Amino acid sequence: MKHEYRVVVSGAGVAGLTFTAELLRQGIDPNDILLIDNQPSKRKFTKASVLHLRVQEILSCYDLTEKMQAYGNWITSASIISNGSVLNTNHLQLPLYSKHKGYIGTEQWLVEQTLLDYITSKGGQVYWSTEIQDFDQGDLIQARVKHNNEIKTVTTQYLVGSEGGKSTIRKHLGLSFVGESGPLAVAVHFKGDKLKHTDENTLNIYGNSTGVALSMGMPNGNWMVGMDVSTAEVEEYLSESKDHHGQYYFDKEMPDSFLSKLIQKKLDPDFTGFDAVIWKSGYRIQNRIVDKFGNGKNIFLIGDAAHLTSPQSGSGMNYAIYDGNNLGWKLAMVLQKLALPVILDTFEQERRDATQALLQVTKQIDQLTTSLTTMSLFGKSVLSTMLKLPPFTILQEYQRLFGHGFSLTYKSLLSCDTYSTFLTSAYEKVYFDGQYGVGQRFNPCTLDFIKERFLTETSGFKVVYFADSIDTLEYAQRNTEYLLNKIKQVTDVVVVPLTRRDIYSTCKIDKGIMVIRPDGFVGLKTRELSFGSIAKYFNSFCPQLHTVDPTSIFYN
Repeated sequence: MKHEYRVVVSGAGVAGLTFTAELLRQGIDPNDILLIDNQPSKRKFTKASVLHLRVQEILSCYDLTEKMQAYGNWITSASIISNGSVLNTNHLQLPLYSKHKGYIGTEQWLVEQTLLDYITSKGGQVYWSTEIQDFDQGDLIQARVKHNNEIKTVTTQYLVGSEGGKSTIRKHLGLSFVGESGPLAVAVHFKGDKLKHTDENTLNIYGNSTGVALSMGMPNGNWMVGMDVSTAEVEEYLSESKDHHGQYYFDKEMPDSFLSKLIQKKLDPDFTGFDAVIWKSGYRIQNRIVDKFGNGKNIFLIGDAAHLTSPQSGSGMNYAIYDGNNLGWKLAMVLQKLALPVILDTFEQERRDATQALLQVTKQIDQLTTSLTTMSLFGKSVLSTMLKLPPFTILQEYQRLFGHGFSLTYKSLLSCDTYSTFLTSAYEKVYFDGQYGVGQRFNPCTLDFIKERFLTETSGFKVVYFADSIDTLEYAQRNTEYLLNKIKQVTDVVVVPLTRRDIYSTCKIDKGIMVIRPDGFVGLKTRELSFGSIAKYFNSFCPQLHTVDPTSIFYN
């Protein structure tokens, strides 16, 4: 371990690993990154189970999606079960077209291991049994790091906390979680016979008078079950005193026989027990978000260090990956002097909005599943009727949740009026309408021409030209190389031919330019076929372009 690094990452969970992988993919020297974790090695247990479609796209940047598909099960449908009867089964429709065919049920440690393998292949490593004791803030951060029972002082430009809900970095910054606590819950990952009315490709939602539960198939013939429990049901395994939220918590291990009886009570009365318990846990459901995602300068929180979500959402791991990817490519640009530090402000703005939307959907699901429990008291016929009526839409809410990475629109993009003056004059020229408006995710999978020439897993910005005549089309084609040479952040340029009016129609544009960010979201959409419009956009966060006259015309 050295004494100086450009980035220190505390926590080698899925958020920290994704963030580090993105730094390496963007070309940051692995010797400039210190990745540490307080555990002696990577633990093989899971609290997560579903990989969203958008996360599969992110993992494909590291050539990992096919591995995860091989390791996992396809989750293609969802069922609602009450009092031993299947009331409703729906196919989980994909929210938008994707090159990936569905959701993957898998284990979090497998995702983490594939990310760790990628990091190792790029020359990176994890220092296990290593943790930050405290640190001093400044332009350079002085962190006291405990490694091999020795305290070392490490200097770094940036510090990223991804150590989970008990983050040392979050506590040292004096930040706290804001939100709500939910009921107590129990989860168990086991090998054994499947539950009644289940198969490995279905997410099962149980609601009856004893509470709400979920089950789904996992790789290698294993199963994951999560159950809401009352204080009375688990009282002997709870603490005698309350935590800082004024609530009791699990502090004793639950025997396998007890968990088996809970499954019989809440999911399947004929359940015969476990062949083996792989992992088990008791916890209180949390829906909380930190009041600030760091110090606003050079310390950041990602994953569970920044937000805690209900396991019922099936999204905690996915949102940790979103966080790591979002911060990773932006910080890489700053470290390579391809962007000004102001770009880092958009990390919290974008991810906070997304996480708050997640918490809202999760809250709605919690309310609906609570209603499911209440309705079950009135019998199957009443409940079956209610399932067909709005707003009783549990399955639709899950589809909305799993597709959130596709439908998400970022309100705060790389260029906004607090960072750049160009929007005061160009704002009216930016489109917000249509499927591919500013702030929306661009999905070239639906556009074969662009997919062939444009859907490369490159790390930079991509530009798509839409010309309205032969002259403008030829001019754009001739000047593609000039654009690539002039703006280093741009790695791909596509000029859409006039014959592909289907693409023009799909993108809701008759002529103009679209700039696609490295994470696949539209940063600029303008009807101006000019270098000036692109320069204005990049001038707001790219230092090299400040000498470029934004009024220079690319097409005249």
